[in-house]
Amino acid sequence: MDYKAGDIVVYMRGSTPIIHRIIEERSAGFLIKGDNNPVPDPGLVQKSQIVGKTILAFPILGFPRLFLFKLGL
Repeated sequence: MDYKAGDIVVYMRGSTPIIHRIIEERSAGFLIKGDNNPVPDPGLVQKSQIVGKTILAFPILGFPRLFLFKLGL
């Protein structure tokens, strides 16, 4: 699978899956950052660490869940 800047990917950091966005492709790997994080993730992510990417996203659907979570529901 091909990955490029702007793709939202799931990658493994040890045994922990992380969902973040590729912000830059470099010769040694990908620079990746969470949308709400002020700085990129430490180090470069290798293609072999990436286990998937989004193909369709509905960002607005997260708001009702977040709202209910803040209400304690």
